[in-house]
Amino acid sequence: MYVKQGNNPTTYYLTYTKGTDITGQKERYYRTLHDITSRKQLKQEMKRFEREVDDGLVQKTKAGITLYDMCERMLSDYISVGIKETSVRGYRVILDRLKNHRISKAKAEAIQTDDMQKFVRQLQDTKYGKKQKQYSPKTIRNTMSFISNCYDIAITAGLVTHNPCANIRLPKANRTAEKKTLTLNELPVFLQNLNRLDPDTALMFQLALFLGLRRSEVCGIRLQHLHGDWLELVETRHSVRSRGETKTVVSDTKTSASMAHIAIPAFLQVEIADLIKYHEAQKKSLYGAYNAECDYLILEEFGNPMPPDRFNHRLQAYTKSIGIEYVTFHQLRHTYASLVNHFGADIVELASQMRHANPDITLTTYTHLVRSVSDSSRKFAEKMDSFVNEMDGKWTENA
Repeated sequence: MYVKQGNNPTTYYLTYTKGTDITGQKERYYRTLHDITSRKQLKQEMKRFEREVDDGLVQKTKAGITLYDMCERMLSDYISVGIKETSVRGYRVILDRLKNHRISKAKAEAIQTDDMQKFVRQLQDTKYGKKQKQYSPKTIRNTMSFISNCYDIAITAGLVTHNPCANIRLPKANRTAEKKTLTLNELPVFLQNLNRLDPDTALMFQLALFLGLRRSEVCGIRLQHLHGDWLELVETRHSVRSRGETKTVVSDTKTSASMAHIAIPAFLQVEIADLIKYHEAQKKSLYGAYNAECDYLILEEFGNPMPPDRFNHRLQAYTKSIGIEYVTFHQLRHTYASLVNHFGADIVELASQMRHANPDITLTTYTHLVRSVSDSSRKFAEKMDSFVNEMDGKWTENA
């Protein structure tokens, strides 16, 4: 057994070699000891470690793997199997965030709970945040959830023996914060100036604002998905940036609940029909320069599919040009939720319109609208009151 004392005089690193694996490589077992204050205590822990290895109570571990390398390997070999490429991209964003911190270079096995708690506090510090702002509670929770998941898988794979994320304290998510939407003053300005835009850009904004579609869903609409007064949602298109390269990925909808038939308001049916006619005119006008084979609804000037990463760029330019506060494309969807709620939808109806797999998601996302759901309850209470009064009148007449 090999014993090495750490920088802290009460810390020791043990390495025990026993047997070989199926490739003929020696199998090594590792353990870190803390708070060792005497040689007698060290020998006792060494004997205990050796006995536990002989009894098969200690998993084989690999020395030297850093936190970053462990997470990168768990993502590549395990987590990425069977999930969408866009989800993998999200995890790689977390990996990039982790890489900017010193803890990423620490040995995964040596990291303790206190080290992880200090990392959480760093993420809450504006000094380490994005663009001099601290990371949000949601971002911090997602980051630590990913790291913890990597540790759990690594334990099963025999790379480490413990998960230092198990008992850390995380900042509470702010579930009561209102989602940014177009205000009642901004909405008329937004709509009245749409005629200043090209038809594709104007329609893609309206599809989010009046149907509640996500950006990837608007990108995925093909002509064959349009059926007059309703729209079939079955496909999405995403821009995925990986290892310095951006590519477009076509996949199915976000969840099974997102796959739906959406009723289209009459005014929007006219807008869609006009856009299709516009594309036909462009096809004849530009002839060979136009991509006549493309069957997507929202196109660029020469008939190619609109890249998903262009949507927010165009929205930012538009809101700036008309003098209102910038909203993202997804915040147009939040505006749609507010409109649906304004029309008296209860939480189940709102969840259906937003195509959330579970009404709890709607309740969590739109907590600030719940006070208006009570207005819906009041509406039905008033109807019940009218009904009883009507019945009471009939009873009086019969009497």
